[in-house]
Amino acid sequence: MKKLVLTVLIAGCAGTLLAGPELSQADQKWLEAVKQKIAAGKTTISTPSAERARLAAELAKKHGKTAEIQKRDTVYLVMVD
Repeated sequence: MKKLVLTVLIAGCAGTLLAGPELSQADQKWLEAVKQKIAAGKTTISTPSAERARLAAELAKKHGKTAEIQKRDTVYLVMVD
C-alpha cells in the first residue's frame, strides 16, 4: 500500500513538472495583444520580462515568422520577420 501511495505521489509530481508553468491572467492578456500585433505585421515587440520575450518569440515562430530576442539596458526587444 505504501508503495502504491508513493508511486502515485511521484507520478503526480513528475506530471506537474513536465506540464510546465501555467500563464498568469496578465501574461495571457499580454500574449493575446502580442498575437494581434504579429497578425497586424508589427516587427518589434518590447517587454521588460525575459519570460515574456521568450513567449513572444515562440508565438511568432508558431505563426511561421522568425524571431530574435535582443537585450537592451532594461528591456528585451523581440524582432519579428
